[in-house]
Amino acid sequence: MQNKYYMNEKSEKYFRANTEPNYKKEGKLKVLELDNAVILPQKLVDGKIIGGVLNEKKEYIKECDTYFLRCGYDFDEKTLITSEKTAVYLGIYMDHWGHCLVETIQHLWYLLENDFSDNDNVEYVMLRYGYSKQTDELLKIFGLKNIKYITKSVRYKKVIVPEQSTQPGLYYTDEYYKTVRHIAGKIKPIKKDKVYFTRRQLPLNNLFGEEAIEKIFKQNGFEIIAPEKLSAREQIGIIRGVKTLAAVSGSAAHNLLFAEKGVNFISIERTEIINREQSKINQMVGVHCTRIDAVVSFLPAVPWAGPFMLGVTPYFKDFLKDNNMKFNEKKLFLNDDNLLAYLGKYQEYYSNSYYIDALKNSFSHSSCNDLLNPIFEKLKKIQFKDHKEKKSLRMRISELISKIKNITARRAVDTK
Repeated sequence: MQNKYYMNEKSEKYFRANTEPNYKKEGKLKVLELDNAVILPQKLVDGKIIGGVLNEKKEYIKECDTYFLRCGYDFDEKTLITSEKTAVYLGIYMDHWGHCLVETIQHLWYLLENDFSDNDNVEYVMLRYGYSKQTDELLKIFGLKNIKYITKSVRYKKVIVPEQSTQPGLYYTDEYYKTVRHIAGKIKPIKKDKVYFTRRQLPLNNLFGEEAIEKIFKQNGFEIIAPEKLSAREQIGIIRGVKTLAAVSGSAAHNLLFAEKGVNFISIERTEIINREQSKINQMVGVHCTRIDAVVSFLPAVPWAGPFMLGVTPYFKDFLKDNNMKFNEKKLFLNDDNLLAYLGKYQEYYSNSYYIDALKNSFSHSSCNDLLNPIFEKLKKIQFKDHKEKKSLRMRISELISKIKNITARRAVDTK
């Protein structure tokens, strides 16, 4: 695995520190066998998923933990369903593709070693969060059939809980690698030389400025693909057959789980906070990764929510020149519409107390709290209810354009 960095010295040091540690967890994974255990359906409370497995003493089983699921809850004994069967707990079905690749398949390794499909006294059970055709398809590709989704609390005679084979951004195991290779081996590679995974067709419009970057890659022979428009089988096939993938950092790049060793990945960083899950995947698969700082956002934002603004930074130009890629210098500046859209989306997000609280938590460790706190207080007071107020916001933002356009277009020149 080789890593290259196009960013300032401070950022490179930070990214290296989170890229190069060994993410592999050694040792044999545990398999818990619990008598008279209860499986609780998932609930969404205050933005958190709760549910999972409780032992006979009503204690939550940590081997159920995922990125979102962290605890159980009290249940009513009167409405509890009782089953004399054995349940194999296989985690939580996630409708978000990136989380599906990490969380939905983290217990499946157990089925590669144990097959109960012909045993009528054993049920494969999962919690379910949402619905996705791609997640359904992925489970079928793995070979998992007849899943029972828990909708009411059930006490089983016995519950088998395989330990997690991975945790987002923390570790992976041989069992996790075997799981993804098992899935990949079911799909024929679709041979492609250079692919760019675009985010511009996603319904969540929180990324601005990607169009200019996408055009550069298209101009240089990259095929532009919106992965969310494809089936799980098609996505995996493309990843198995591609030589070089370029993408903005995020869930789409997690498809590299299914890539062949030595694939090249151009990671266009949308935030100055690294996606540790991608670092883990790159290490496990043996991805040669080039990271490019394309961040021109100038307001503090929640790393998983944004909004984000991208641009062809000096670092991006260095990458293009080093790789003899064609680009038009005159068309690299950010346009007013992108800046207005970015600031308008920021206004929309951070007039919501949920995002404000998440933002404060994201920066709680930072030494710049004294600088950020006044921003948080102002955000609480900013609200708009109708078109007239939005128009007023646009006028106020327009006054800032001339001051920030050159700054964002030349971001970080003085730190190179």
